[in-house]
Amino acid sequence: MYRLLLLWTIFAWHLLPAAEAQIRYAPNPRFAPVDYVDHQKNHLGIMAGYLQLIQERADTHFIYTHYPVWEQIINALKTNKVDIVAGIHYNQEREQYAFFTERLFELPLFLVVRTGYSLPPNALKGIKIAGVRGYASTEYILATFPEAELLLFDSELEALMQTASGQTHATVTDLAAASAFIETYGLSNLKVGRMLDFSWDIRIAVSKKQPEIFAMLSEALDKITPAERDSLYHAYIGISTLTESSLLQRYRDEYVAAIWIIGLLIAAIIVFITVLRQQIRKKTKELKQQTERYQWATRASSDAIFELNGETGVIHFEENFRQLFGYDLTLNNNTIQQWWTYVHPQDLPDFQSAIKKAVKERQFFVSNQFRFLKADGTYAQVEARSYLLTNEQGRVSRVIGALQDTTRINQHVAAISEQNKRLREIAWMQLHIIRAPLARLMSLVMLLEFKDPETEQQREHIDHLILQSAKELDQVLQDIVSKSAEIKSEAID
Repeated sequence: MYRLLLLWTIFAWHLLPAAEAQIRYAPNPRFAPVDYVDHQKNHLGIMAGYLQLIQERADTHFIYTHYPVWEQIINALKTNKVDIVAGIHYNQEREQYAFFTERLFELPLFLVVRTGYSLPPNALKGIKIAGVRGYASTEYILATFPEAELLLFDSELEALMQTASGQTHATVTDLAAASAFIETYGLSNLKVGRMLDFSWDIRIAVSKKQPEIFAMLSEALDKITPAERDSLYHAYIGISTLTESSLLQRYRDEYVAAIWIIGLLIAAIIVFITVLRQQIRKKTKELKQQTERYQWATRASSDAIFELNGETGVIHFEENFRQLFGYDLTLNNNTIQQWWTYVHPQDLPDFQSAIKKAVKERQFFVSNQFRFLKADGTYAQVEARSYLLTNEQGRVSRVIGALQDTTRINQHVAAISEQNKRLREIAWMQLHIIRAPLARLMSLVMLLEFKDPETEQQREHIDHLILQSAKELDQVLQDIVSKSAEIKSEAID
């Protein structure tokens, strides 16, 4: 009876007008190498070869219908939105809405895991297994390993990537699909974890609402020879693909080359680090020598080098600051606020005004003189010479300068000024005071040369004048000698 029905449907099919003979098929876009679609929308894989031969044998044409995920393809087959689905696993549940051809081939399933990871020998409690929505393999996992956690994705590629990245412990798949995705997308850190007691029973399904299509397809399929079937199968699946050994062995040569390259890179890095360390040691030694020269030069000078951070207000002093002014550099006395307290109250307004003016007028160099409080409570006359450095915004970011104790210099200047004053007094005495008695002496001497005194009284008077002028001259000479001695004594001090 079934044969008669089959013959009748075939006969009726051939009687249909060409316009009505439109057969819709939906390939699985991501089931390489069994059935898949590339980026140019080309249908490829074993099932693409089968459908091409069927169209040639039946002298017909199939219309490609695109669905992005497998679950949508199954729903389309159930609702008669698509006529043919190739590369589908046969089970009793699907037989309710589809006719199935004879078995084309089988693919055993495995659990693929990351390299270095091993599945528990028995139960898989707590193990995360990735599968594809709508695949019969997910029903098998749920029934066989109910203690495992099944995570569903839209394709085997997504499931394998989850395992490769460590998001899941394993992926349920066949080795043909796993090998294709590993080779295409470089998921080389995967291996076979366990072979399952389940295989894909790959067939072609036709909607049960299209028995005439199923009859035509079955007749065309009978015309495909065993040699043609083997050719289709081995064009995509090789013997090495189905081995249970680690999938990483397929890339042994690439790994060896990669290891050599990595080794060379490591060697180059080691050489680079060695040379870099030598340069760092050399530069460090030079910097240390420069720092030592700077420190000794600073100590040999009479200047206290300082640096002010314009943003934090913190001042850093060199060692000479302690030697010159007696402050302990470890104490909290290195802020700009503390700095103002060291300036004499009478000098502070002028000093601050000069600094503000320099900042406002963007002066590069500024020099100030003021009295600076020392640690012993006395004030030193100092001169501050500062260089103002600005940032990209034009604000003063650093102030570097030197504080020089000019107390002794000012004292020497004052002493010299005092000496000059006394020298001027001596010169005035020589010019004016000594001139009066000397002039009287000269007049008396001239008087005696021209005329002798007539009386004893005149002689006594002249003698008195000579003696008085001599005493005055002697006193002036004593004053000059005294002032000269004072100047000489101060010079010695």
